[in-house]
This record gives sequence, C-alpha cells and structure tokens, in this order.
Amino acid sequence: MGKVSREFQVFVKPAGAVCNLDCQYCYYRDKRSLYPDTGVFRMPESLLEEYIVQHIEAAAGPEIAFSWHGGEPTTLGVDFFRKAVELQRKHRPAGWRIRNGIQTNGVLLDEEWCRFLAAEEFRAGLSLDGPAELHDPYRVTRGGQPTHQQAMRGYHLLRQHEVPTDIVCTVHNLNVRYPLTVYRFFREIGCRYLGFLPVVESAPEAPDGVGPYTPSAEAYGAFLCKIFDEWIERDTSRMAVQTFEEAARPALGMEHSLCVFRETCGQIPVVEHNGDFFRAITSSTANTAGATSARRLWGNCWKARRNGLSGRPSGTGCRVTAATAKRWPCAMADALSTASSGRRRAMRASTTSARG
Repeated sequence: MGKVSREFQVFVKPAGAVCNLDCQYCYYRDKRSLYPDTGVFRMPESLLEEYIVQHIEAAAGPEIAFSWHGGEPTTLGVDFFRKAVELQRKHRPAGWRIRNGIQTNGVLLDEEWCRFLAAEEFRAGLSLDGPAELHDPYRVTRGGQPTHQQAMRGYHLLRQHEVPTDIVCTVHNLNVRYPLTVYRFFREIGCRYLGFLPVVESAPEAPDGVGPYTPSAEAYGAFLCKIFDEWIERDTSRMAVQTFEEAARPALGMEHSLCVFRETCGQIPVVEHNGDFFRAITSSTANTAGATSARRLWGNCWKARRNGLSGRPSGTGCRVTAATAKRWPCAMADALSTASSGRRRAMRASTTSARG
C-alpha cells in the first residue's frame, strides 16, 4: 500500500444520499436513484473498517483527517460513529492523531450527539442559510416544514458542548439579495468560521444554462463584495470567511486550498455507502446524474483490496491501470489537499485570529 506525501481529504458518505430534509436546491437528494437495488443506505461495518484501514495506510501521518458527509450522516445514529472511532483507534499507528469532521444540517443533534462529538474532539460543519426568513423557504423537512428552529437548536447545543463549529451558508436566489442581513445574522450568533457555497443548478434547457435557485454571477459577486466591506472594517479578528481567505492565498505565495478556486477541480474524492469511489460531484442534477456518475466513478474500495488495484473490478465499469491506481481510495494519491496543515495554519495566522 503506497503512502501519499501530503495531507489529503476524502468525503465519506456512509448513508449515501439519505437525508431527513428535502432542501429544494439540493443536488444530491435524488442520487439514491443511482442505486436502485439498495434497500438500506448504510455502510456495513466490515466495509467501514476496510475503508478506515485503507485511509490510514495511505496517510503520511502523524495526523489523519476523516470527513463524514451525506446526505445527512446523523441519520445513521451516534452508535455508527462510536464504532467508527473505535475502529480508528484499533488501526491507528502509535503516536498518530486522528481528526474527525462531520457536516450536518443540525436537526437531529441532541445532548447525546453533542457529548459524543465533544468527547471525541470532532469538528462540525453546520448548514445554515441565514435567518429564518431566508433559510426556511428552501431548507424544509420531507413534509415541507421549516427547519431553522431545529437547526439553531443544534447549533446552540454544539456551542454549549464547545464543539468547534464552522457554518456553511448556501447562497441561492433569495438570500443573495440580502448580503448584510445574512452576514450580520451569523455575526450575531457568534459564528467564528463562515463559508459561502453558491448554488449552481445545471439546467441545459434554460437560456443561461442554470436553474432558478442559482444566483447570477453578478449577484453573487455583489453579495461577497458587500460582506467583504463590512468584514474588513470590523470583523477580521472575530470571524474568518473562507472565500476571503482563499482570495488572500495567492498574495501570500500559496496555492488555493479550496477545489473550486483551482484551475483544475475534482481532487477531493467521495466514498459512497457501498465503497464506490468518485470524484466529488458538486452541481450535477438528477437528469444527468447517471451519465455524470459513470464518468466520475473510479472504482470501489471494497473490491479494490480484493483485486489488488488492477484489472476491472466487477460491476464498477472503471478500469484501474497503473496510472489510475494512484487515484484509488487505497492510495488516496489524487485526494491531496494542495497545502499542508502547517501552511494552512500559517495562512490563517496571517489573515485572521478568528478560527478557534
């Protein structure tokens, strides 16, 4: 098993596309249709252990990062992640440290969840689109009910248990019109690290090629500029904003760490609930999901071990050659982050003291 020379990141989706919400702009909510024969979207314990072993074997150390995504990973229940941590400890080399991050909508978080996250030193990413009037129109339950109140309850529990929490704000055609309302809301609730993720909804039949939830480039640019002017004037010491950090990196002689800012995107892979290994999908829609996924599928980490990273793993449709084996989850070579953790710490120390 080869090791990579730098820190890397993999998005693991142990529940696949399963989610307790039905966010109207979500590109992933219909991806369950890619697995029509799957009854329960839950990574089996044997595959979970195999993935963890491969991830650790690929890491250069002494720190290893795991990123748990979805769908909504908390739908699996806290015991699934207790087992994941147990397996990480079982296979972790002596003296190495494992870091876990989990991206969540916050709705299912409770005292038990937050005690666990705090005890195991997880970092959380929480999805919030601003105040209730801008969050609730699109971020709804399967029954169409608003979710802001439940998400904020989860946020406050995370803070009470001192779980480091980043906020991801999806920027859509509604909240893009109110940049300072959005930004000031996050400042008021004590957000320390904020990321903006614009909706890019592919709609080839539309005149501009995108769907109705997508803000225009001009509107998104104006949104960021308005927020930047207020942030730079008063908030650089209290809040870090990911987009602004990225904009500063070239001036500091550093490569971009966020995929979408690089000349070539797609270096962060996704491991699905059944072990399928993809390049990260960021904007594909249901009507193109099958074709897009077929192009992006690199293989399956369960079958990779059995087949020795060569030949055509059964059922994957993805031939693994000497060149493509580097991109396998076993080697993780194409999952590299472009900056080491030390360089990222230097970057944040140079631009802001906000993230804690």
